[in-house]
Amino acid sequence: MDSTEVTLVPKDKFSHSRRRIAFFLSADSFEGFYGGIFGLDRETFLASYRNDFVWEYAEGLRTRGHSVVLYILSYGPPALRRISDGLQVRFLGLPKWLRLVDPFTYRLRKLAGFRTLRDRVAFAGYGKALMQALESDQADVLYHQEIWTPRFDLIARTSTVPVVGAEHGAVYATWMEADKRDSLHRAAWITCQSVETLRLAASFGGRSHLLYNAVDTEFFAPDTETPRTSGRILAVGRLVEEQKRFADLLRAMILLPEFTLLLVGSGPDERRLQGLAAELGLKDRVQFLGFIADRSELRRLYRECSVFVLSSAWEAVALVVLEAMSCGMPVVSTRIPSLQELLRDGVDGLLVPIGAPEEISKAVRVAVERSALLGAEARRTVIEKYSAQALYARLSVLLESAGTAKE
Repeated sequence: MDSTEVTLVPKDKFSHSRRRIAFFLSADSFEGFYGGIFGLDRETFLASYRNDFVWEYAEGLRTRGHSVVLYILSYGPPALRRISDGLQVRFLGLPKWLRLVDPFTYRLRKLAGFRTLRDRVAFAGYGKALMQALESDQADVLYHQEIWTPRFDLIARTSTVPVVGAEHGAVYATWMEADKRDSLHRAAWITCQSVETLRLAASFGGRSHLLYNAVDTEFFAPDTETPRTSGRILAVGRLVEEQKRFADLLRAMILLPEFTLLLVGSGPDERRLQGLAAELGLKDRVQFLGFIADRSELRRLYRECSVFVLSSAWEAVALVVLEAMSCGMPVVSTRIPSLQELLRDGVDGLLVPIGAPEEISKAVRVAVERSALLGAEARRTVIEKYSAQALYARLSVLLESAGTAKE
């Protein structure tokens, strides 16, 4: 990789300095995402929901002396809630008028000239509150969850503190180019989860750094005493068919009559997928388990099932894949850039084309046959390259370098 394409921060360049870090989550609203998809109210979310990378990032940074406040847009009353020493959640209030306007702008978002309209209208409703929150919280740096969104462009231009933008799964489109050349150049740092997107961000002037998702390898570890249940496939993700393509996996199940599928997650396409499973005659072999917030329960599934399948059309380095690999689980994934960089086909996982149920079914059989070898290599890959402790150390250095700490 050309050195002009990537800027790396030496680990010892900056002495450790406590930062006040605001994390801006990508959800359009708490009610629409956490409430609508997962059925959570605020109290449940604050008390027990931890099944999201941002909570792990926050805890990892907190243990390094930083304080973190999570910013979530919400139609409920503005509020700042303490979770623990050094960790808070701030609900940024959205105006009532936006709830009436947003469905209209949402429908227009795919029309030429209207692609950024929805984000501009929303920003008009929360932008002032965001800037006031940054000042009130004495934030040193704002970590923005997605760079490939119009929201990032708006915030990078107006933020009163340095912005670190991150890639976490959103997709770049060519219509974004003009705005990205401006906003990525303004950001203190850009973090990416694949070499492909890192080079793209760098070409737009972003000070780009490769920073993959990571996993707690001590918690997500194999259970050597309990054998895996043969013929059981596991898939985990939001039931959003445009991205996750679970229908491909369901069609692959027709060719895998001796297998059952456990599908963990909830989302807007749940009924559609349940209907497809019934239509394909799979009702008795596919279990829709819904959203599982308990990480211990997810770990049990990673340890017990025989193969994990990711059928997505796009992803960053999916945390669920890392968790499965860390538990020694053989993985079958679609051949998308971030997963091609994560998995060595035939060594620590298997790669298949997007939208190819027959290839998925073939790979599942191979994964089961080579389960011990693939699982052991998957575990080794995660420990060597995707350790959570290494990630938090690198992220901490980036955030420390993104501005001067307030006294």
